[in-house]
Amino acid sequence: MQQRSPILLLAALAALATSATAATIEAAKWYQIDLMTNTNATPGSNSVPSGAYFSPGLGPWTFNLLSASTLEVTDAGLTGDYIRVLDGANPFLPNPQPPVVAPENCGLDPATCLANPNFWHMTVALNPKAYSLNFVGIDIGNIITSAFFRVTGTLGTVVPPPTDPTAVPEPTTYALTGTAVLALAWIKRRKR
Repeated sequence: MQQRSPILLLAALAALATSATAATIEAAKWYQIDLMTNTNATPGSNSVPSGAYFSPGLGPWTFNLLSASTLEVTDAGLTGDYIRVLDGANPFLPNPQPPVVAPENCGLDPATCLANPNFWHMTVALNPKAYSLNFVGIDIGNIITSAFFRVTGTLGTVVPPPTDPTAVPEPTTYALTGTAVLALAWIKRRKR
């Protein structure tokens, strides 16, 4: 078993060293995200067994649009939240927050929240191309809020760009590789 320990350690560190890839989304599915003010969205914390909406995994959320389509985004829970929607680093045109007449709660039903004019939402026409979506909380009334998004149309697989042989690995990769080398040296020295 001692012979396998370095191999298992290296495998675990290599798994950690690989950079996180963007989650790929599917057409016409509602995806839940959680937001805080001035923070990128995270996967939604709630799950619905009936499949009313899904967790999108880690962002940014990517898709290759093969036909003209729409992106729908809506706030959920309580009224009064505002979200910036981005494609890469480029924000979509802002959609102003409607005035909050009285606090309301649309719950966690994306269709109900989207249909309520007192909740922030936006619908954007999309042209065929590759997208990388991210969402940032701009004015979140509570500490954290939920929101939903979905894309209609025909989606294809996002083809990753060709690797650049001159690209420099991320610092995390260097740190994990260095840790693995030190761990192997320590294991070898301990065996002596």
